[in-house]
Amino acid sequence: MVKTNSLATGLWLSVLLVISSACGLDRDRRGHQAARELAQSQGIKEVQADLEAKGPTKSSDIASDQSYDIDDDTRESLSATEGMVVEVVTKGNDDESPLVAYVPQKDEDDIDELIAFDSEGNEVKLDAKKVPERTVIVIADDETLPVAEVPQSVETIQPFADEALRGSHKLDDIRFANVEEPWFKGSAEIYMVVTYIGKDGKGATQLIELPEVEDEDKTYRVNKVIHIWEVNRYQILDIAFFEHDSGYNYSEITKIAVGAAASITAIFVDPTGTTLAVVQAVSSVLSKVIDAIPSSAWTDDDDFIDSINTIEKYTDGTFYPSSRGDVEANISLFELKMNDE
Repeated sequence: MVKTNSLATGLWLSVLLVISSACGLDRDRRGHQAARELAQSQGIKEVQADLEAKGPTKSSDIASDQSYDIDDDTRESLSATEGMVVEVVTKGNDDESPLVAYVPQKDEDDIDELIAFDSEGNEVKLDAKKVPERTVIVIADDETLPVAEVPQSVETIQPFADEALRGSHKLDDIRFANVEEPWFKGSAEIYMVVTYIGKDGKGATQLIELPEVEDEDKTYRVNKVIHIWEVNRYQILDIAFFEHDSGYNYSEITKIAVGAAASITAIFVDPTGTTLAVVQAVSSVLSKVIDAIPSSAWTDDDDFIDSINTIEKYTDGTFYPSSRGDVEANISLFELKMNDE
């Protein structure tokens, strides 16, 4: 009986693998077809201008926009690329028609070249590791973190019962030397994970999206509160930064991270706990969360960029370099006050 069940399970897994592979091949076929037809359409320059002004746009929205001079076949092909976006990722000579490429649904590290199409429908091979000099529009999976699904709070915070707990930390500005995003993926989708020990002695975490950060070697003024110390049992925290590539949305990532963090319990929840032990516990929470960030055999993983470790409550200023030296962040102590003060 056990052998039969094992055999049946093996057969089902084989069937699922075949189905998944077939779905991926069909998706690639539809993506390449949409790229070829869009590149040849009369309205490609209009589409390019709008993409440069508005940023990444759902392929279905372009298909339904009757103001574009694109034929019905192209609209149908774009409509078939459900869940994808169209984006200008490199800028070249404005006199030339842009190339249009489809980004296959696979790990970006496994992509060595992209097949793009010119206005005549000819294939143009692009090196995935070298930024091309021509304008390139890509059709790719939508990796945008849905803002509507972002939890407003992971924990319920009572308003300052203790004066000593009022402080918070604010991310003033940030700069990335590397955002772990290849040129054909366009703008990066960055989020940060704050880890600490909660009041109950268990590991805790908060995920914060950084939608303003898109490119490396550029300083972004964020001015965002990233941690309220009242929820923290101790006076230290760690921060990790990720670039979003996976098919998971922000709410799903948050649930996974919170669950992973809570699996770490600090056994020294009294004042006798040494500083070193607390630091090690907070570091363990961060490691657990990093390991838990989801990956998938059929989509990209979320890329770990860097971390800033052992940030203390009463420390102001620039935390640089980070562990890898890829992040420079100005973080300041910020006192939250009630409105009547």
